[in-house]
Amino acid sequence: MLKKLIELMKEKRITTIKDMAKELDSTEEVIMAMFDELERMGIISSYENCPSSCEGCPIDKICKKNGTKVFILKHQNG
Repeated sequence: MLKKLIELMKEKRITTIKDMAKELDSTEEVIMAMFDELERMGIISSYENCPSSCEGCPIDKICKKNGTKVFILKHQNG
């Protein structure tokens, strides 16, 4: 399922735990564990309550809309 999550992240680039749980028909707890592992591996970055202004940020609509942690896939070849 981790491979499928990465493939979906390549398509979406930016997502939330809730969105991926729905896409993969899984629980938010399982998705969070996978996101934690991908972040430890340096494949994704997470953002929550950024200290800077949202103006000009490419993910401002997602953060403001969901009020939740967002995950961004770092550049992946292939």
